[in-house]
Amino acid sequence: MDNLRIVRTRQRPALKILILGVAGLLHFPMHVWGQDAPTSTGPLQPATSLSGPAPPSLVQEEGPPRPQAPRSLPDPIVPIRQLDLSTVGGLSEFRNLFSTEGLAGWTVEDGRIEAWQREGNGVRCSGAGAGWLVTDATYSDFILRFEYRLPQNGNSGVAIRCADPKNPTFSGMEIQLLDDDAPKYANLKEAQYTGSLYYKVAPQQKAPLSPANQWNTCEIRCVGDQLEVLVNQEMVNQIALREADLNTIPANQVQTVSSAQSPWKLAERPPLGRIALQGHPGGVEFRNVALRDLRTTAASGLQIITLAHGSGVVAQPRDTVSLHYVGQLADGTQFTNTYKHSEPVTISLTDVIPGWREGIAGMKPGERRKLIVPPELAYGDEGVENLIPPRATLVFEVELRQVQR
Repeated sequence: MDNLRIVRTRQRPALKILILGVAGLLHFPMHVWGQDAPTSTGPLQPATSLSGPAPPSLVQEEGPPRPQAPRSLPDPIVPIRQLDLSTVGGLSEFRNLFSTEGLAGWTVEDGRIEAWQREGNGVRCSGAGAGWLVTDATYSDFILRFEYRLPQNGNSGVAIRCADPKNPTFSGMEIQLLDDDAPKYANLKEAQYTGSLYYKVAPQQKAPLSPANQWNTCEIRCVGDQLEVLVNQEMVNQIALREADLNTIPANQVQTVSSAQSPWKLAERPPLGRIALQGHPGGVEFRNVALRDLRTTAASGLQIITLAHGSGVVAQPRDTVSLHYVGQLADGTQFTNTYKHSEPVTISLTDVIPGWREGIAGMKPGERRKLIVPPELAYGDEGVENLIPPRATLVFEVELRQVQR
């Protein structure tokens, strides 16, 4: 799908989607807009350049050509290696995920509910067949803090951004929690110890664990394509999810599973999903499980996460802008990535889907945002054949390079 450009031609009474051939996003079907649709009935013009992805746009009206971005723009910004959470706007306070009685807000998947019991400000799992304890709510970008206690030979984990609650390890990302010093685990792969992204990325340093049967603290920071894991207040793992697939992490830290259900590439893991606590026959306890949601939700339903600040002129809803972006479906399917091309895309914000117009307006050059666009602000009930399913939520990471006036 990387080399696809989709535009529409006008046919009465129906609209026809015409695949012209180049990577990217799509022109927005007019009838999805309702009364806000453009009124021009002029013919469509084919794309003049097939060198890169097109943005998620409306059909462009005829008229004088819009100015193009200078060809001397610097190389695309490489995703930051270490999170600077001061850049994230609209922070909420930490919220206790076990603030209600019983297991309200959680569901047991692939296990017995009797294996999970509430204890004080947390939960205890014991016995075989516990499965996973999964949040009913979904989260995309957050800081998760908790304490956990494992018995001798204990083995557990916390999965994040799980698209399929019945398979959290590989439909999302599992952070491993283990009694690392137990003799039975002496010969595991590096990416199976505490703080690893399970079976994919080993911790950069050994977790400073308390002895078995004592409490440990853990913090998971998940922002954009950046993931950090702290154990007992020490950083043990920092991962740039898309870069990890490009072998920017040493080869001996990247592990794969030889099975019919091998892990997806990290770049294809879902950008949002549920949080899951893993049970184990030997038992595991979690307490003080608290989450700080980094999303800002607009009245329209658009969710915005600021990944990096910019400076200079502020983009307005009718401006022409140059930008780079990566687009995914909620299940992780990546359908566009302009970083594969040398230059950013230039587009008028009058020609893009509503979620983009609202989400990019207010940005400054150099700013990076994650936009979670509900179907009402994207491609609605129809989607786009062979590319965007009906009622699809779209997730973009957008980097604004230039505002043209």
